[in-house]
Amino acid sequence: MGIVSDNRPLVSVLTLAYNHAPYIRECLDGILMQKTDFAFEILIHDDASTDGTADIIREYESKYPDIIKPIYQTENQYSKRVGISTTYQYPRVKGKYIAFCEGDDYWIDALKLQKQVDFMEANPHVPCCFHTVDIYQENTKKYTKGFIPSFLKYSSKEGEFFTNEDRNEAWFAYILAVMYRSEDIEYLNEQREKYKFTFNDNHIIYYLMKDKRAYFFRDSMAVYRKNDGGIFGNKSEEYKLSCTYNISKELYMNEPDVYTKHQYQCRIKEILKFYINNGEYQKAFKWKKNHYKDLNKSYLYICSKILLNLFKKRK
Repeated sequence: MGIVSDNRPLVSVLTLAYNHAPYIRECLDGILMQKTDFAFEILIHDDASTDGTADIIREYESKYPDIIKPIYQTENQYSKRVGISTTYQYPRVKGKYIAFCEGDDYWIDALKLQKQVDFMEANPHVPCCFHTVDIYQENTKKYTKGFIPSFLKYSSKEGEFFTNEDRNEAWFAYILAVMYRSEDIEYLNEQREKYKFTFNDNHIIYYLMKDKRAYFFRDSMAVYRKNDGGIFGNKSEEYKLSCTYNISKELYMNEPDVYTKHQYQCRIKEILKFYINNGEYQKAFKWKKNHYKDLNKSYLYICSKILLNLFKKRK
């Protein structure tokens, strides 16, 4: 556990919690087990949970009052479209570095913070660093080891530098794994003004790494929990896809480059595939027509052939 002293914490760990009662203990225990030669703080925001999450946080707060700094909302702020990190979390940060752990995720390496801080201290010109993240599917109880990107997979090194463009290979740079400098908060907030409510984790990572290289540790140090909870828990698949599409589109419109274009095209394809797989061919044709200029001709040709064949089969 981090050394508690009168000195300012070197790291601020930001935790957002909402109805995470089954998971919040594992989340907090994973942070509190950190073995460091510096102090750290846990800034936790409970967004008016209704399942007892706040009571569990209060229990931990009473045991670790010098580390755990909570905010307990009485009304849900997310539903009011309040930017929680900007409004409640960032203004409280005292650390030189920022790390994240959502209330339903957890850390599994007791040296996670120490490893990342040591790297950041030794590399002042690197904007941020990440590590491998394992995936736990709550519904199926399936645990999957984290994805190792190709720039590191065939390397003997313990870590490697990468760019935003490298992220087009797969989703491996999680906000759960990032560490960056708190001095970048102002810069991120300036970028946030372009997006209002749609400035999410991917935007943070994108702007931290824009025109720069970040570092990726091979070590798996945390677990991302996939479940039916969270902000999209009771929403339809079409709604979820629509949200991610709109977010990717807005990022691409503001920052057109190889990474944002690829992500935007992927979101278009996901929705087109969704309509085809669900037999909603009229929607698929309309969607393809509306995004004709955004997709390459070979992909459009294949989709058109598939849709025509499906229509013929229906007749």
